[in-house]
Amino acid sequence: MALLLGVCAAVWPPSRVRGGGSIDVAPSEDLKEGDGVVYPLESGPILIMRNDGELRAFSAICTHLSCPVKWRKDSLDIYCACHGAVFNARGEKLKGPTAAPLEKIPVKEIGGRMIAQIG
Repeated sequence: MALLLGVCAAVWPPSRVRGGGSIDVAPSEDLKEGDGVVYPLESGPILIMRNDGELRAFSAICTHLSCPVKWRKDSLDIYCACHGAVFNARGEKLKGPTAAPLEKIPVKEIGGRMIAQIG
């Protein structure tokens, strides 16, 4: 029976391993007002930012051609250097070739930690 369970776990790993579930990303104190940081996760990089007192998270992959995006604190926007796409602090397209907004990722502060809901 133990051998069967081990084989099943290898073939069908828990959802957290596949990228689903809650992931403890970093201490909340890492992000001050106006900051945005890209965190590399197994499921893909996410951008977490604190703007207008609110914590927000998005996939750090542009919806145009899957290039990486970054937070620009000076202009309070999200920028993709590949083709000049720009998104606002809510992940909505401002300019560039992409038609879709950035993928939103639910994020909460729990016990002084930033917890993202992946998958």
